[in-house]
Amino acid sequence: MMEKLVHPQEVEVFYLLPALRRDIALSLKTQGKDQKQIAKILGVSEPSISHYFNSKRATDVIFSQEIKNAIKKSAITIITQQDALKATQQLLQMIHQEREICKVCHDVNKTTIPVGCTVCYH
Repeated sequence: MMEKLVHPQEVEVFYLLPALRRDIALSLKTQGKDQKQIAKILGVSEPSISHYFNSKRATDVIFSQEIKNAIKKSAITIITQQDALKATQQLLQMIHQEREICKVCHDVNKTTIPVGCTVCYH
């Protein structure tokens, strides 16, 4: 039986984006925003924000300290949904540049992607 291959795009959608939302939500909370405000800004439901706060969702990805610092810095600029989209796009670009996506992709595809895979960077 062939093992399923999870493409990098799926890794981004199912793992990285939720983890980014989680960390952005936590940073917005430290700025004094409440759950309802954060849900509106991020364009997700209040229960999703609650799950992020209670470590019930998006717990599989732990970003490097450099990415965490960038998330905290970006969160300061997030006031509207448009700000959140812009920050998310910039952070995803950084995650790609730092090849953090590769770490997650390898974790998800333990037996289907060889160590040292650089297929996304050719």
